[in-house]
Amino acid sequence: MHTTIRNARGEKNNHNSMLVHVTRFIAVQDIIHQLITEEITAIRRKFEYEKSDSPDSIIRQLEDIFYSDYVPTTRYMKNILDDCLVSETSWDQVREHIFDVISRIQVKVINGTARDALDYTDHPDGLSVIAVGGDKLSRGLTLEGLSVSYYLRASRMYDTLMQMGRWFGYRPGYPDLCRLFTSQDLAQWYRDINQASEELRREFDYMSALNATPADYGLRVRTHPDGLLITAVNKMRSGTLMDLSYSNSIVETIVFHKDRSIISTNLRLTNQFIRNLGPENDKVQNNLIWCDVPAVKIVELLAEFIVHPESRKAKPEFLSNYIQNQLTKGELTNWTVVLKNNTTAAEAQKIDLGGFIVGLTKRTDPTDPIDPERYIMRQGRFISPKDEYIDLSKDQIAQAFDLMRNDPDRIARSSKTPDVPSGPYIRTVRSPQSGLLLIYPLIPDETHRSDEAFIGLAFSIPKSDNVIPIQYKVNNIYWEQEFGS
Repeated sequence: MHTTIRNARGEKNNHNSMLVHVTRFIAVQDIIHQLITEEITAIRRKFEYEKSDSPDSIIRQLEDIFYSDYVPTTRYMKNILDDCLVSETSWDQVREHIFDVISRIQVKVINGTARDALDYTDHPDGLSVIAVGGDKLSRGLTLEGLSVSYYLRASRMYDTLMQMGRWFGYRPGYPDLCRLFTSQDLAQWYRDINQASEELRREFDYMSALNATPADYGLRVRTHPDGLLITAVNKMRSGTLMDLSYSNSIVETIVFHKDRSIISTNLRLTNQFIRNLGPENDKVQNNLIWCDVPAVKIVELLAEFIVHPESRKAKPEFLSNYIQNQLTKGELTNWTVVLKNNTTAAEAQKIDLGGFIVGLTKRTDPTDPIDPERYIMRQGRFISPKDEYIDLSKDQIAQAFDLMRNDPDRIARSSKTPDVPSGPYIRTVRSPQSGLLLIYPLIPDETHRSDEAFIGLAFSIPKSDNVIPIQYKVNNIYWEQEFGS
């Protein structure tokens, strides 16, 4: 049908291909080739000898498919695609090309022993082909005008499936005609792999935004719940499995808008948020601390605070949903809020927040001058290592230190004795009922105006046994950034 509609659109001399890829076994490919050839021959005979006005005729079946599938799909695709070449056609226009199209279809088996070959240059008037094959079709052979894929070949590895799943790509004038026929399991696998791939692409974007490289940036790939492998075991090398969620995580706003209206909005929200907390409960190294802050106040701040979309983990709606979900389980009910105060800041780098004069923390902006719209943390972090246990007791800090020193995974990776416990161990000893919000007023350099300070938020979220984590394969850098050397 797709070739007939393309002909009706004036693309009669263009190539059209269908892919049939169900197995790597050559003997089975030969059987499938024979079955398809017999079916095409039977369809041709029906066109020659059937009465077209019969309700069960092949022409009536094609008409039903045209109206039930192709017409609504084309209309839908025209609304979502910017492709002026996609046009609606009538059944009468399509019908007059059907027999010519069917008579020109060739069925070829493409494998290492077959005599068939795909040489589109031998067909200047356009080749219409059904290509049956396996490994050859999965390793880069280009099918011109590929519009239909019948694909059932499974693999247990992401990269192999992605290699075999290069179906349609750029199809000017006929993306609405492309069809994929596969199993429900494979369709779900490709959805999951695509989600993992998109996440990894975003990780690369974040890494690029930080001017970092894989040598100093932690990368992760989402694993598959049904046991698919990311790649072959011999290629995986030193990747480590980690269960990741907001549970036992540090969430930081590491990328900031430089738009003055957004800066002003976040300053205003933070100022009001701190005023509503009332007098501080404690001070540690001149940092102001409020204890037992109700979770609803944190959620209210997140509802209005503007976070740059490239702050990968700190999307307010996701974080707010997590907090509210944990509240139903009796967790994250009370928060500690810390307003960071840089006591070494000059007078010109101090600001009034909620009635408290605090010094701004300097974090250099590594952003390229030609891209002045973002302020970015160089290492993807602005929180100091000791800040995460600022509200913990000495016994809790000692417990976190012991967990880190005795962790066999950490010992296997490094013989270095740690000086302070790192974040995951701190969040393990923190009560599941108690979250920590650290507020950093930031400037990129001494010349930046104090009344345009950036507000960095860092959420230290304790470990919870009441969440379903997502498993990732992470590189060594990611593991070390989370757990320390």
